[in-house]
Amino acid sequence: MPSAMKPELNDSSNSPNAVFHPMPRRRAGEVVEFDEGRGLGAIRVEAGSDDEAEPEHYLFHSTRIADGTRSISVGARVEFSIIAGPEGRWEANAITAIEQA
Repeated sequence: MPSAMKPELNDSSNSPNAVFHPMPRRRAGEVVEFDEGRGLGAIRVEAGSDDEAEPEHYLFHSTRIADGTRSISVGARVEFSIIAGPEGRWEANAITAIEQA
């Protein structure tokens, strides 16, 4: 029997929705959509070492922005972790903008 990946607690969040996720590391990406009125947005993950045909996208709600501003600019480079959202899909969480030099 193949050994299963041991999940680790995604402790980058104090969200009651935080669940065990096999990849708790912080990821980098870019905000590609954000509707300030609805508070909904999407982050495209930066290309890694793997040659992926399609870049990964994670949805988020403005309450997941770590600094509490509830707003973020489209095109902003960010770091985030991943948690299971209320509808059962993986979502971005604890989103922080990366300072650009």
